[in-house]
Order: sequence, then structure tokens, then C-alpha cells
Amino acid sequence: MGLVRIDLSFSTTRTPKYHFFVLVAKRECPHRNMYLAAGPYFLARLSNAPSLQNTFQPTELTVSTLANLSSMLILTYKQQNASYPKRIIYALLINITVFTLMSISTLWQTEPTLYFAFLMIMILVSSIASGLMQNGIFAYMASFGREDYTQGHMTGQAIAGVLPSIVQIASVLSVPSSSETDNNPGQAAKEESKTAFAWFLTAVVVTLVTLVSFLYLLVVNRRMTAPLARIVHYDATTNAHGED
Repeated sequence: MGLVRIDLSFSTTRTPKYHFFVLVAKRECPHRNMYLAAGPYFLARLSNAPSLQNTFQPTELTVSTLANLSSMLILTYKQQNASYPKRIIYALLINITVFTLMSISTLWQTEPTLYFAFLMIMILVSSIASGLMQNGIFAYMASFGREDYTQGHMTGQAIAGVLPSIVQIASVLSVPSSSETDNNPGQAAKEESKTAFAWFLTAVVVTLVTLVSFLYLLVVNRRMTAPLARIVHYDATTNAHGED
């Protein structure tokens, strides 16, 4: 009995997998741009410590770059028996935790030094998660052997590049005019905190949607590949008996 081949691919690129890879590319946008877009808010939180204000952005970029590069290098050398879906899930769970903590942090004021240390820890952890995500998602896409999935991912990144600008415009429009806030600094600080809270909470929601979508994708993919695995096993068993 010859091997029965089943074509599990779709005739079009508009599959659940394709849409997931577009979505996960959009999810990468909040991580890469969240800290840069929220820079004015962070500087306002550090306004009582000019030295921390001056060193915040260079330190942020240094910690983010080194953490992401280190995690990517380590993961590159740990490919044997690697579970790329697990790496994606871990990265999403870490980001959900980080964004949730960032949202909560907008609800109270702390000492600038303590807040600076908190920010650096959050940036470090989310950058490591970004390395997990990048390593896992590209390896997972490659396992399907379809170029259109990679195309969908790059399309999602292109769309995601516009989102920070849209959010920033909406944030500016939602804040009262300077003439209103100049006479009431407390009101201005409250509006900045609301804007930052909305930004971080949006990142939590987007990441949750991505996690649910990925878990759904794993279930669908498992159901589709299970019949083929049984056929291949049956064919191998039949051939072995035939040779006997």
C-alpha cells in the first residue's frame, strides 16, 4: 500500500494561521514603541530627579538592546528539542504581566529613584520576552514551509508601524489644552496618567487577544495533523507487515 498524501494547505492565504501571523506582528508594535511613545510620561514621573531624566532614554535603549540581543543569542544556541510554541506562549504571558504592572504603576506616585529602577526592570524583562517571541515566531512560521505566512507577518509589521502615531495623536487630542492645564498642574498630571494607563491597558488587551488566537491556532493545527499522523503510522505498519 503506497503512502497516502493529504494536502493540508489552503488555496488562499486568508487562513487562520495567516491572520495570526499578521496579528502577532501588530502585537510586536506596542512592545517596541510603548516605552518610546510613553517617554514624555516617564520624564514627567522623573521630573523631581533631573539626573535620572537626563539618563533615562540612553539607559532605556541600552538595557533594551542588550537584553534583546543576549536573549536572541542564547536562544539561537538552544535549538535542540526546543518547543517554539512554548516560547511564544511564555513571551506573551511575560508581556501580559509586564503591561499589567505598567498599567497599575500609573495609579500611584512613587519616588523617582524607585520608579526608575522599576522601569528598567520592566524594560529588561519585556526585552527578553521580545527575544523569545522573535525566535519562536519565525521558527514556527518556517515549520509550515509557506512563504505567504512570512509575507503576512511582514505586512502586519508594516501596519503596526502606523499604530503608534495614531495612538499618540489620539492621546494628544484627549489631553486638555495647555491653557487649561497650566493653571492646574495637578489636572495635567492626572490626564497624563490616564493617557499612559490607556496605552498600557491597550497593550494588555492586544497581547491577550494574541495569546487566545495562538492557543486556538494550536488546537486547530493539532486537529488537522492528527488524521495525517494516523495514516502515516498505518501505512508504515502495513509496509512492515508486508515485508515480513
